[in-house]
Amino acid sequence: MYNNPIYPYYNNIQNLAGYRINPIGKIEEADSIYPDLNGTPLFFFDQSRNEIYVKQRKVQTGEVEILRYTLSKEPVQEMEVTNFDDKIRALRDELTEIKEVLKVKKVVKNDE
Repeated sequence: MYNNPIYPYYNNIQNLAGYRINPIGKIEEADSIYPDLNGTPLFFFDQSRNEIYVKQRKVQTGEVEILRYTLSKEPVQEMEVTNFDDKIRALRDELTEIKEVLKVKKVVKNDE
């Protein structure tokens, strides 16, 4: 299995936090493997589709679920960068104005 010339990526199987990642050709192969009764997840990698499958038995209900994770080739959307320096200056100016108004009111109260 590991020195298979047809599937060279079998030679590069990696462990994910102590779990074995099984390379497969299609999801039916993952579906045919019986999961552990204790709920330990099984990981499968489909290189041709860039998908990872996680098969796990739900201990509470006994149901078996297969989750599919796909590598997306969509371009990453650029986030709008906000210039906080201008906003901070505006807030400081506003705070200074509020402090000046409060000082004036205190002075007026003390004069009366």
